[in-house]
This record gives sequence, structure tokens and C-alpha cells, in this order.
Amino acid sequence: VWGKTSKKWFIEQGLKKENLIITGSPKFDEYSSNIENVDIKKEFNIPYNKKIILFIAPANKVLKYPKYMLSHKEYTELYKILYNIIKKIKDSILIVKLHPSDGYDYIPKKILEEENLKNVIIINKYLDSSLRQADLVISTGSTVTLEAMFFKKPIIILNLFNRPPLEPFVENGMCIGVNKKNQLKDSIINAFKNKDKLVKRYNKNFNDYVLDDGKSHKRISDVILKN
Repeated sequence: VWGKTSKKWFIEQGLKKENLIITGSPKFDEYSSNIENVDIKKEFNIPYNKKIILFIAPANKVLKYPKYMLSHKEYTELYKILYNIIKKIKDSILIVKLHPSDGYDYIPKKILEEENLKNVIIINKYLDSSLRQADLVISTGSTVTLEAMFFKKPIIILNLFNRPPLEPFVENGMCIGVNKKNQLKDSIINAFKNKDKLVKRYNKNFNDYVLDDGKSHKRISDVILKN
């Protein structure tokens, strides 16, 4: 498991604690190394004085947990709200990173064409580089939130349609929660202004969620070889 918090969760689900080993996550080992990084602003001709807001699109094909998924109507409304807000934030670019299981990926593209916005970019790759270079990360709840924490980004979690939270990050004060569309613009502006304060809010709890010391690969291989 990734860390102490996930181990506790699995024990609550009925697994024996002696069968659970905290290893961390291999993806964070990769982040700790000096892997090649794409210059997002250069790649997409983004002016270097513009801030990057990275939106992590939600999954919508996980039928096992339908209570967490947005409907077609809600998904459409979500992008209309995002695009309407970004129109008003002139010094920023919105990058939408589509989810691998996105069955509605045509919706943000269609709305973007209709709105003819020049400060929105839709991508389906470069997640790592986008996380590294974003000034703010917005999601509806995702494990990518922890990756954004690794890179010390301020984070907003949207819940505009009253879905049960996927993680407790808003509840425990680690991230900004927004559940009304008229709160979003001010929340974005405040996140830019108070980055250090917001990062400090989750820093002390981050290692409870992910053991992050660059040795996850070794721990996992050691467990496999031992057994």
C-alpha cells in the first residue's frame, strides 16, 4: 500500500494488517528522479507571463461506482462553468487533461469550439510535465491530487453536483473545496495569492498518504523476491 492512511483503510475493509506492507508508490519514485520534462509553455506556445491552471478531468466509465460519476448533463455544465470562469481570468491559461477513461471527451472539445476561447488547451498526454509546471491544480477528486501535492501545488477540489467525496482532502483541510459555481473565480484568485499557505496545509499530512523516499520500487521487488 502507498502509506499509513491506505493501510488503515484496507484494515477497516477487513484485510489482515500482517498482509499489508507500506511500500510507497513507484510513480513517486519516477517523480523524484530527474526524468525528461516537456516545457509545456514552449510546447503549446503559451506566453511565459501566463499562469497555468491545470484541470484534471474526472473519470466517467467506472460503472462499479456510479454514485461518484457525473451525468452527461452535469459533465456538460461543468465545462461551461469552467470555461466561463477562465474567460474572466485574463492572466491564465486553462489546460484540461482528459481522463484515460473519458467517454465524454468530445464535450469539452465541442464547448471549446462553440465558445472560441483562446486561453484553453485540451490534452491527453504530458500529465507529469503539466503537474510540474502548473500554478494551480483543479480536480473533482482523484489520486492525481496526491501527485499535485508532491509538486507543491495549491489545489481546488470541485464538487458542484453534490457527489460523495472520493477522498477526505477537503474535509481534513488539505485542499480548497468549492461546491458553488459563484465561489470558483475568487477561490482561484485566492489560491494564486496564498500558494505557500495552502501547500503548508497539506504538507504535514502528505507522508501519511504516500511514503515518499524514492525507494518504492526496491521495497516492492524485495517483497516479491522474498515471497
